[in-house]
Amino acid sequence: MRSLFLCFLFVPLAAAAETAIEAVGVQQLTGLENTYPAWSADGTLIVFESTRDGPDADIFKMNADGTEVRQLSDNEVYDGTPVFTPDGQFIVYASEQDGNLEIFRMRADGSERTNLSRHPGADGHPKLSADGSRIFFNSNRASDPSSFTRGTMDREHNHEIYSMTLDGEDVRRHTELPDWDTYPAISPDGRQIAFASNRASSEFDAFDIYVANADGSNLTRVTFGDGAAGRGSWTKPVFSADGKRILCTRTVGTSVDIFVVRLR
Repeated sequence: MRSLFLCFLFVPLAAAAETAIEAVGVQQLTGLENTYPAWSADGTLIVFESTRDGPDADIFKMNADGTEVRQLSDNEVYDGTPVFTPDGQFIVYASEQDGNLEIFRMRADGSERTNLSRHPGADGHPKLSADGSRIFFNSNRASDPSSFTRGTMDREHNHEIYSMTLDGEDVRRHTELPDWDTYPAISPDGRQIAFASNRASSEFDAFDIYVANADGSNLTRVTFGDGAAGRGSWTKPVFSADGKRILCTRTVGTSVDIFVVRLR
Protein backbone atom coordinates (compact mmCIF):
# COMPACT_ATOMS: atom_id res chain seq x y z
CA MET A 1 0.00 0.00 0.00
CA ARG A 2 1.35 3.41 -0.91
CA SER A 3 0.15 6.40 1.00
CA LEU A 4 -0.05 10.09 0.24
CA PHE A 5 -1.01 12.36 3.08
CA LEU A 6 -2.51 15.82 2.69
CA CYS A 7 -3.84 17.42 5.85
CA PHE A 8 -6.50 20.12 5.97
CA LEU A 9 -7.46 21.93 9.14
CA PHE A 10 -11.16 22.68 9.49
CA VAL A 11 -10.75 26.43 10.00
CA PRO A 12 -10.92 29.40 7.61
CA LEU A 13 -7.13 29.18 7.11
CA ALA A 14 -7.43 25.83 5.30
CA ALA A 15 -5.11 25.28 2.36
CA ALA A 16 -6.19 27.44 -0.57
CA ALA A 17 -5.73 24.58 -3.03
CA GLU A 18 -8.71 22.80 -1.45
CA THR A 19 -12.29 23.96 -1.10
CA ALA A 20 -12.82 24.88 2.54
CA ILE A 21 -15.34 22.84 4.48
CA GLU A 22 -18.04 25.13 5.82
CA ALA A 23 -19.98 24.30 8.97
CA VAL A 24 -23.53 25.41 8.12
CA GLY A 25 -24.97 24.41 11.48
CA VAL A 26 -23.37 23.79 14.85
CA GLN A 27 -25.58 22.49 17.66
CA GLN A 28 -24.50 22.07 21.26
CA LEU A 29 -25.91 18.81 22.62
CA THR A 30 -24.56 18.78 26.18
CA GLY A 31 -23.57 21.34 28.77
CA LEU A 32 -21.55 19.33 31.27
CA GLU A 33 -18.30 17.34 31.27
CA ASN A 34 -18.66 14.86 28.40
CA THR A 35 -16.32 13.17 25.96
CA TYR A 36 -15.84 10.22 23.57
CA PRO A 37 -19.19 10.48 21.74
CA ALA A 38 -20.15 7.74 19.26
CA TRP A 39 -23.15 7.38 16.93
CA SER A 40 -25.41 4.40 16.61
CA ALA A 41 -25.34 2.91 13.11
CA ASP A 42 -28.72 4.42 12.24
CA GLY A 43 -27.70 7.85 13.54
CA THR A 44 -30.58 8.16 16.00
CA LEU A 45 -28.60 7.73 19.23
CA ILE A 46 -25.32 8.95 20.73
CA VAL A 47 -23.43 7.17 23.49
CA PHE A 48 -20.71 8.96 25.47
CA GLU A 49 -18.78 9.07 28.73
CA SER A 50 -19.39 11.78 31.30
CA THR A 51 -18.38 12.85 34.80
CA ARG A 52 -21.64 14.77 35.31
CA ASP A 53 -22.66 12.35 38.07
CA GLY A 54 -19.39 12.40 40.01
CA PRO A 55 -15.60 12.27 39.69
CA ASP A 56 -15.58 8.86 37.96
CA ALA A 57 -16.81 8.68 34.38
CA ASP A 58 -19.98 6.76 33.52
CA ILE A 59 -21.70 5.78 30.28
CA PHE A 60 -24.66 7.83 29.07
CA LYS A 61 -26.94 7.62 26.04
CA MET A 62 -29.11 10.27 24.39
CA ASN A 63 -31.10 10.92 21.26
CA ALA A 64 -29.17 12.47 18.38
CA ASP A 65 -30.71 15.87 19.13
CA GLY A 66 -29.45 15.78 22.73
CA THR A 67 -32.79 14.91 24.34
CA GLU A 68 -33.67 12.02 26.68
CA VAL A 69 -30.27 11.60 28.31
CA ARG A 70 -30.11 8.24 30.08
CA GLN A 71 -27.37 7.02 32.42
CA LEU A 72 -26.36 3.45 31.60
CA SER A 73 -23.63 2.79 34.17
CA ASP A 74 -23.27 3.95 37.76
CA ASN A 75 -20.00 2.67 39.19
CA GLU A 76 -17.59 4.37 41.59
CA VAL A 77 -14.87 3.54 39.07
CA TYR A 78 -14.13 4.51 35.47
CA ASP A 79 -16.54 3.50 32.66
CA GLY A 80 -15.76 5.13 29.32
CA THR A 81 -14.90 5.17 25.59
CA PRO A 82 -18.23 3.53 24.59
CA VAL A 83 -19.15 2.43 21.05
CA PHE A 84 -22.30 0.84 19.65
CA THR A 85 -22.21 -2.48 17.86
CA PRO A 86 -23.38 -2.07 14.24
CA ASP A 87 -26.75 -3.66 15.01
CA GLY A 88 -27.29 -1.24 17.90
CA GLN A 89 -28.04 -4.05 20.33
CA PHE A 90 -24.91 -3.69 22.45
CA ILE A 91 -22.42 -1.10 23.68
CA VAL A 92 -18.74 -1.99 24.07
CA TYR A 93 -16.70 0.09 26.49
CA ALA A 94 -13.74 0.12 28.90
CA SER A 95 -14.35 -0.24 32.63
CA GLU A 96 -12.53 -0.70 35.93
CA GLN A 97 -15.59 -2.44 37.37
CA ASP A 98 -13.61 -5.59 38.20
CA GLY A 99 -10.62 -3.72 39.67
CA ASN A 100 -8.65 -3.40 36.44
CA LEU A 101 -9.25 -1.68 33.11
CA GLU A 102 -11.05 -4.24 30.92
CA ILE A 103 -13.20 -4.32 27.81
CA PHE A 104 -16.88 -4.80 28.66
CA ARG A 105 -20.07 -5.33 26.70
CA MET A 106 -23.59 -4.42 27.78
CA ARG A 107 -26.97 -4.22 26.13
CA ALA A 108 -27.97 -0.82 24.79
CA ASP A 109 -30.24 -0.34 27.82
CA GLY A 110 -27.32 -0.85 30.23
CA SER A 111 -28.19 -4.40 31.27
CA GLU A 112 -26.18 -7.63 31.05
CA ARG A 113 -22.72 -6.19 31.63
CA THR A 114 -20.04 -8.71 30.68
CA ASN A 115 -16.26 -8.55 31.09
CA LEU A 116 -14.84 -9.64 27.73
CA SER A 117 -11.08 -9.27 28.16
CA ARG A 118 -10.56 -10.77 31.65
CA HIS A 119 -6.81 -10.03 31.76
CA PRO A 120 -4.51 -8.47 34.40
CA GLY A 121 -3.21 -6.01 31.80
CA ALA A 122 -4.94 -2.70 31.02
CA ASP A 123 -7.27 -2.97 27.99
CA GLY A 124 -8.85 0.20 26.59
CA HIS A 125 -10.16 2.28 23.68
CA PRO A 126 -12.35 -0.39 22.02
CA LYS A 127 -13.51 0.01 18.42
CA LEU A 128 -15.77 -2.28 16.39
CA SER A 129 -15.11 -3.64 12.92
CA ALA A 130 -17.72 -2.58 10.35
CA ASP A 131 -19.44 -5.97 10.45
CA GLY A 132 -19.39 -6.03 14.25
CA SER A 133 -17.52 -9.33 14.40
CA ARG A 134 -14.35 -8.06 16.10
CA ILE A 135 -13.41 -5.57 18.79
CA PHE A 136 -10.09 -3.76 18.35
CA PHE A 137 -8.43 -2.35 21.47
CA ASN A 138 -5.06 -1.40 22.92
CA SER A 139 -3.48 -3.30 25.79
CA ASN A 140 -0.28 -3.59 27.80
CA ARG A 141 -0.88 -7.33 28.36
CA ALA A 142 2.45 -8.22 26.74
CA SER A 143 4.30 -6.47 29.60
CA ASP A 144 5.44 -8.14 32.79
CA PRO A 145 2.20 -8.83 34.72
CA SER A 146 4.00 -8.69 38.08
CA SER A 147 4.48 -4.93 37.59
CA PHE A 148 0.87 -4.10 36.73
CA THR A 149 -0.99 -1.60 38.87
CA ARG A 150 -4.68 -0.78 38.86
CA GLY A 151 -5.49 2.04 36.48
CA THR A 152 -5.63 3.09 32.88
CA MET A 153 -3.03 3.52 30.16
CA ASP A 154 0.15 4.14 32.19
CA ARG A 155 3.43 5.01 30.47
CA GLU A 156 5.48 2.33 32.18
CA HIS A 157 4.30 -0.54 30.01
CA ASN A 158 4.26 -1.27 26.31
CA HIS A 159 0.84 -1.00 24.66
CA GLU A 160 -0.06 -2.84 21.47
CA ILE A 161 -3.14 -3.21 19.25
CA TYR A 162 -5.21 -6.37 19.73
CA SER A 163 -8.58 -7.64 18.57
CA MET A 164 -11.06 -10.25 19.74
CA THR A 165 -14.50 -11.49 18.86
CA LEU A 166 -17.62 -9.93 20.36
CA ASP A 167 -17.71 -12.66 23.00
CA GLY A 168 -14.06 -12.05 24.02
CA GLU A 169 -12.57 -15.05 22.20
CA ASP A 170 -9.91 -15.45 19.49
CA VAL A 171 -7.60 -12.70 20.77
CA ARG A 172 -5.11 -11.56 18.13
CA ARG A 173 -2.14 -9.21 18.41
CA HIS A 174 -1.72 -6.80 15.47
CA THR A 175 1.36 -4.74 16.40
CA GLU A 176 4.63 -5.63 18.11
CA LEU A 177 7.21 -3.01 19.07
CA PRO A 178 8.53 -1.70 22.42
CA ASP A 179 6.47 1.49 22.02
CA TRP A 180 2.93 2.69 22.61
CA ASP A 181 0.35 1.77 19.97
CA THR A 182 -3.09 3.11 20.86
CA TYR A 183 -6.41 4.50 19.56
CA PRO A 184 -7.10 1.70 17.06
CA ALA A 185 -9.48 2.13 14.12
CA ILE A 186 -10.55 -0.42 11.52
CA SER A 187 -11.35 0.42 7.90
CA PRO A 188 -14.93 -0.17 6.67
CA ASP A 189 -13.85 -3.17 4.58
CA GLY A 190 -11.92 -4.65 7.51
CA ARG A 191 -8.68 -4.84 5.55
CA GLN A 192 -6.71 -2.06 7.26
CA ILE A 193 -6.14 -0.70 10.73
CA ALA A 194 -5.03 2.76 11.76
CA PHE A 195 -3.60 3.69 15.12
CA ALA A 196 -1.49 6.26 16.94
CA SER A 197 2.05 5.35 17.99
CA ASN A 198 5.09 7.01 19.55
CA ARG A 199 7.44 4.49 17.89
CA ALA A 200 9.21 7.31 16.02
CA SER A 201 9.75 9.33 19.20
CA SER A 202 12.33 8.43 21.84
CA GLU A 203 10.04 9.74 24.58
CA PHE A 204 6.35 10.66 24.70
CA ASP A 205 6.88 13.96 22.88
CA ALA A 206 5.03 12.91 19.74
CA PHE A 207 2.59 10.34 18.47
CA ASP A 208 1.89 9.75 14.78
CA ILE A 209 -0.81 8.00 12.78
CA TYR A 210 0.12 4.69 11.15
CA VAL A 211 -1.86 2.52 8.74
CA ALA A 212 -1.30 -1.20 8.22
CA ASN A 213 -3.03 -4.27 6.89
CA ALA A 214 -5.32 -5.82 9.48
CA ASP A 215 -2.68 -8.46 10.28
CA GLY A 216 -0.11 -5.72 11.01
CA SER A 217 1.81 -6.06 7.75
CA ASN A 218 2.60 -3.29 5.25
CA LEU A 219 2.93 -0.66 7.98
CA THR A 220 2.98 2.95 6.77
CA ARG A 221 3.54 6.14 8.75
CA VAL A 222 1.21 8.85 7.44
CA THR A 223 1.86 11.82 9.77
CA PHE A 224 5.15 13.28 10.94
CA GLY A 225 4.88 15.03 14.30
CA ASP A 226 7.84 16.16 16.35
CA GLY A 227 6.31 17.14 19.66
CA ALA A 228 4.31 19.94 21.20
CA ALA A 229 6.72 22.70 20.17
CA GLY A 230 6.75 21.84 16.47
CA ARG A 231 4.49 19.82 14.20
CA GLY A 232 2.66 18.39 17.17
CA SER A 233 1.38 14.98 18.18
CA TRP A 234 -1.24 13.07 16.15
CA THR A 235 -3.86 10.77 17.71
CA LYS A 236 -7.44 9.41 17.58
CA PRO A 237 -7.73 8.27 13.94
CA VAL A 238 -11.11 7.42 12.39
CA PHE A 239 -11.60 6.04 8.86
CA SER A 240 -14.07 7.63 6.45
CA ALA A 241 -16.87 5.50 5.01
CA ASP A 242 -14.90 4.90 1.80
CA GLY A 243 -11.67 4.09 3.67
CA LYS A 244 -9.71 6.70 1.70
CA ARG A 245 -9.44 9.34 4.43
CA ILE A 246 -8.65 9.41 8.12
CA LEU A 247 -9.93 11.97 10.58
CA CYS A 248 -7.50 12.59 13.41
CA THR A 249 -6.44 15.20 15.94
CA ARG A 250 -3.17 17.10 16.19
CA THR A 251 -2.04 18.60 19.48
CA VAL A 252 0.46 21.46 19.51
CA GLY A 253 0.95 22.86 23.00
CA THR A 254 -2.56 23.46 24.35
CA SER A 255 -4.11 23.64 20.88
CA VAL A 256 -5.97 20.58 19.58
CA ASP A 257 -7.33 20.59 16.02
CA ILE A 258 -8.97 18.18 13.60
CA PHE A 259 -7.26 17.14 10.36
CA VAL A 260 -8.03 14.90 7.39
CA VAL A 261 -5.34 12.57 6.08
CA ARG A 262 -6.01 11.43 2.53
CA LEU A 263 -4.74 7.98 1.51
CA ARG A 264 -4.12 6.24 -1.77
